[in-house]
Amino acid sequence: MISQYKLREERFRDGIEKKKLLWNEISEVLKSVGVTCTGEQAEGKWKSLLRAFRKAKTLGLQKKAFPFFTEMSENEEVVESSELDYTAESQEQGNLSLYIMCM
Repeated sequence: MISQYKLREERFRDGIEKKKLLWNEISEVLKSVGVTCTGEQAEGKWKSLLRAFRKAKTLGLQKKAFPFFTEMSENEEVVESSELDYTAESQEQGNLSLYIMCM
């Protein structure tokens, strides 16, 4: 999922395409490798990954607490820009949280 988000990073940020369409694209790629989820579930999983990464980074737990720490760290610019998008978006939506896992 991290690599698929990174491939579409610019499209997420430019605002031309709706995020929902991009998450649906990612969902289709995930389905092709055997992970069944909707675009909405993929977005929820991404938000969960961001929260877990921030928590592991803040607490200095790194790989012990978060198995994707290295991959997220390598893409920190993507993560940081995504965090900004979702912070603003959650404020607009009254801090609505999604706890949906892709499975």
